[in-house]
Amino acid sequence: KKMSEYNGKSLDIVPIYSEKPNQHGITCVFYNEDHTLGNILVNYLQKNLNVNFTGYSIPHPSDVKMNLRIQTIDIYPEAALKTALEQIKKTSESLLDIFNNAITEFNQ
Repeated sequence: KKMSEYNGKSLDIVPIYSEKPNQHGITCVFYNEDHTLGNILVNYLQKNLNVNFTGYSIPHPSDVKMNLRIQTIDIYPEAALKTALEQIKKTSESLLDIFNNAITEFNQ
């Protein structure tokens, strides 16, 4: 499907139920995203000790959605995703500062 077919949505979260009370899971469906976001999210999520599984898939190359699965122990997967996104933002801002400083030095 094309992005317009998703009515402007950017994210759906589908819960995954577990019989164990301390284990939680979700599948996040990101619209209009691809391997770029999938790889970096999995990389950051794997660093979280409460995440016991994470992975992503692109169901079909012509579809503009990326599925991200997160399974956690003792925390909700939404919290792990939020932490990963905050860490990615912080890293990106730091990298942008380094880049801008290098450009400034180069232009002097």
